[in-house]
Amino acid sequence: LVLVEMKWITFILIGTLFATAFSKHIADKGRKIKHHFRQENNKRSQTESPLTDTTFKRNADDLSTALTETSDKHVTEVTTRVPEIPNCGYEVNGLSEKSGSISSPGYPNDYPDSQFCLWKIKTGPGKKLKLNFTDFEVSGSENCEGDRVVVSSSGGSLQDMHYCGTSSPPVLEVQGEDLILEFRSNEADKCKGFKVNFEVNDIEFSCGTVASAVQFLFQSPDYPEAILNETAECTIDISHECEVPICQIRLDFLDFELQPPERGDCNLDAFVVRANEPVPTLCGVNSGQHMYINVKDRASTSIHVLTSPVFPKPVGHKLDKSLQFDIAEDWEFEYNGTRRWRVKVTQIPCDCSKFELADVPRAPSGCLQYFTDIRNTFRSFNFGGTKRLLESCWLADDENCGKEVETGHLNNLDYSVCVEQRPNYCGITYTTTSNVSFAMTGMDGIGNMFGIASCQSDYIHIPQGITPNVVNGKPHDRFCGTALGNYAIGPIVSLSKPFNVQVIADEDEISTTEDVENSGFELLYQLLPCSASESFQGRISS
Repeated sequence: LVLVEMKWITFILIGTLFATAFSKHIADKGRKIKHHFRQENNKRSQTESPLTDTTFKRNADDLSTALTETSDKHVTEVTTRVPEIPNCGYEVNGLSEKSGSISSPGYPNDYPDSQFCLWKIKTGPGKKLKLNFTDFEVSGSENCEGDRVVVSSSGGSLQDMHYCGTSSPPVLEVQGEDLILEFRSNEADKCKGFKVNFEVNDIEFSCGTVASAVQFLFQSPDYPEAILNETAECTIDISHECEVPICQIRLDFLDFELQPPERGDCNLDAFVVRANEPVPTLCGVNSGQHMYINVKDRASTSIHVLTSPVFPKPVGHKLDKSLQFDIAEDWEFEYNGTRRWRVKVTQIPCDCSKFELADVPRAPSGCLQYFTDIRNTFRSFNFGGTKRLLESCWLADDENCGKEVETGHLNNLDYSVCVEQRPNYCGITYTTTSNVSFAMTGMDGIGNMFGIASCQSDYIHIPQGITPNVVNGKPHDRFCGTALGNYAIGPIVSLSKPFNVQVIADEDEISTTEDVENSGFELLYQLLPCSASESFQGRISS
């Protein structure tokens, strides 16, 4: 009997020592994990949402072992609770952090027990996000109900994709959505974990595509390389079959250069939009420009880029004795630019409350271009475009041979440039950016022209425009010539709302006046506070 009692006492003592030691082991483990996550949190960049000390404490406590005595007081059962809220992970701003990697806690060593990690990579419209798992070893289980990695997206294209085992998940990609990466581990087996690389890029399309994304880039083949010097047509169809009705598309010409116009006409290369209303056909240099297109009630809108080869022209001549007539001494190109394009396309819904891109406003009806800044610059299409003049180079000693000339503004224009009206601003002023940044109708040296009688072919229309410091000058609407000004050369002030500038150009550059080198315009506008506008009120109303 004594021996039996001694055995029971020994058994109880061993069990108690085992439970105490195991409890201490788990508590130490919790403290180590807590320390690990504090170190990880210190490494996080400012674009990531760090975990707090409160989170560390709460989840380290969750990792502590709950010792539960059974009905047999001499046996202790050890259980580990998996946290119900994340105890690791962070948020990545994919708009500023274009690439990076995420790994499980402790990687490349074994991950700890009882982990619930949550990472979110934020992107948004116009972006595509790719995940590539470069290393993957997560304890396997049936249907991955144990340790697991779960991938989902904010828009639902990926829905709770579960992964475990030693086979890496496939490369995953989403467009225009945020991505959520989740990792969970229990108290059972543990492995090395995973490492996954992420990459955020623009959504890009080229020729022969049907695109339905809210925002994307339409670019020339092999951009940024120049297009081939051949006859070609590049077309993209923009589908408006979105979740909400689309009323406008905005085209931002991030990089745009085609062959220049010939006396205002895009005869060689042309950028054409087929929509509800006539849209200017573009060619030449238009980087930095933008256009709003009305697409209400349309199922789709198409863009066509037509290009033709660039041919050289003869320079100088000499007699070919065998042929008995003159031939060119050399051949050179008038245009040597890099033809390519990169256009950002944004689909704007009719109900702006459902639009994710707050920085892309919807334009008022009738506005081809729309500005929302208090101060900004706008210019005519192909402003600044040039070429070498080689038409006179048959005679090699012609002084105009090889002269760089303006290729000019485009023909057949009738559109409005609009500026947003803001509270406490009652007027607007328009100023040329240089002494050669305005040329609409007329030869060099003609000066500023204004009024209906003078401006009938190419001009800008600014309602009730006056020039400051002009005494007894009546307001006018039309302005043309080779300088800007009403009576005198200078800025134009208008108090008429809405703040719109209408751009008019006739069908050619030779029928009414000889306008071969009319460059167009580049103007700086500035909204005027109501207090500053009062001094002009009497003069304009008179």
